[in-house]
Amino acid sequence: MENNQISGAGDEMSPKRLADPHHKAPMTSPFGRFVERASYTDLAVAGVGVLLMATAYFRWGPSGHTLKATKPDLLEAAYFSFVTFTSLGYGDLNPVGFGRFVAVLVVLFGLVFIALLVGKFASERQQAVLLLLHTSDCQRRLNDFTSELDRFSSDLKEAAGAGQTAQARSAAKNLTIRVEAASNYLVFNANQARLMAFGNESALIALYSALSKVQRLSIDVHRTEKSDLLLSRRTRALANRCEGLVKLMQLFHESTEQQTSYIRALWRRVSVRRNAKKTEPSALVQRVLTISTSMSERGDVLRTWMRSGFTPAVCELVWSASPAGEPATWGADLHKRLANELQISNSLAQRCLIKLREEGRLPKPVQKKRVRRSKPPASEQTVETERLVEVNVQARESEDA
Repeated sequence: MENNQISGAGDEMSPKRLADPHHKAPMTSPFGRFVERASYTDLAVAGVGVLLMATAYFRWGPSGHTLKATKPDLLEAAYFSFVTFTSLGYGDLNPVGFGRFVAVLVVLFGLVFIALLVGKFASERQQAVLLLLHTSDCQRRLNDFTSELDRFSSDLKEAAGAGQTAQARSAAKNLTIRVEAASNYLVFNANQARLMAFGNESALIALYSALSKVQRLSIDVHRTEKSDLLLSRRTRALANRCEGLVKLMQLFHESTEQQTSYIRALWRRVSVRRNAKKTEPSALVQRVLTISTSMSERGDVLRTWMRSGFTPAVCELVWSASPAGEPATWGADLHKRLANELQISNSLAQRCLIKLREEGRLPKPVQKKRVRRSKPPASEQTVETERLVEVNVQARESEDA
């Protein structure tokens, strides 16, 4: 999609816009995602915390709302909390008053804790095997995308260098298709399958490097292309697409790095507040940030160059914004008005206008408005029909005579 302003070329490929078309609801429930993130340490801390709070309540709670014992000591309170948490319930100690409700809560927490702990133990081996298969398939797909991008980048470079416009168009189209396929795969698996969390670092970095090469090549072809409008448009859109995709994946990497176990996340937050500084990102995030930063710098250079660089795409925008009619009706300083509207330099707008006039595309013809002829009133139509019928009858009578 072509924007009316050159300065908006980078905004149309922002991470927010890239992410919207691929938004899908998570395949697991919120509780399932909550449990999946919890580690054995998180479960242990939660279980011990419940036991400690229950023990404290039954030992120092209000009289008549704890246990039947007049003054249960700490060992009795801890013993009762543990046997209630594990659902043993020997019956030697009984809660009374509000303590019954507390005992019910302790039982429920204990049932959930044991179910989660046993489930993690039982599925650990199966999850490891499935994770290995999934990671291997992800690496294979990522390597395939990287190989295809490198292959079609070579085709585009050779065709553009040899001046073969048709082959360059085809290579740019194939690159666009592969980038779109890679984008769909990356965004979906990043949302649903935790693509960045399990052993795909080398394959992802190789793919981001390939996207960076595609952007660099697309910018070079776009800046040197002076005649073919379609190739100029495709290379500019391809450069913006690659830049936006890597920026989006950078956000995914940064958010994934924060999705650790709950205890580690809490400890990290406490450490940050204590030290009053941000923690250093991982080596993977730093490498992705380096690639994304270099691509953003090249994109900024392209957008700055497009304010004064002549390409068929810019010329087409000037033609679209030019008024119709003879030059006498354009008014003074048309090139300045177009330059201000399209956010390009005055000299570039003037050059495009001269080029368009040389090609015969300017001035634009004024489209004539079609005047719809109104139908005659019904009474006039009836009179006209009767007159034609009378003429036909007289003509037949004359022929018979």
